[in-house]
Amino acid sequence: MFVAKLDPSGARLEYASYLGGAVQDSPAGIALDAAGNIYVAGYTNSPNFPTVNAIIPTLPPMPRNRGAFISKINLSARAPKGPTITNVTTQGKKLIVDGEGFGPGSQIFVKGEPQTTQIDEQNPGRLISKAAKRIARGQVVMIQVRNSDGSLSNEFDFVR
Repeated sequence: MFVAKLDPSGARLEYASYLGGAVQDSPAGIALDAAGNIYVAGYTNSPNFPTVNAIIPTLPPMPRNRGAFISKINLSARAPKGPTITNVTTQGKKLIVDGEGFGPGSQIFVKGEPQTTQIDEQNPGRLISKAAKRIARGQVVMIQVRNSDGSLSNEFDFVR
């Protein structure tokens, strides 16, 4: 089974993972606590279902090899999130990239080519470059942001 978490607007995927083993796994319920942890409950027929501190660590032999599970997915233990592009616009020669997770030294890439970039002083979630003049009207380009630590944003297809 796949478990996914969307952002509050429902527009962006925050987390997705496969949970299960090699045979049949059937979720019966899913819940989210106040700390953002995900709980999935159900049953499994998979002898290799991932477990930690299981009360019964192995399934009984066939044909009664069915076990219940409650899995907690702790999202706070994830690696730090990199930059994310949410929107791209132009104003004259300026290419404006909005998003989150931009750090000092973030750089805009247009079609894989680095652009001279500056952070908008009034809005740290906005990067500006004079790269718009390199994008023809109607042209589709792929835009990404790279932070100084090397982390890359999502690929954002932009049509001028």
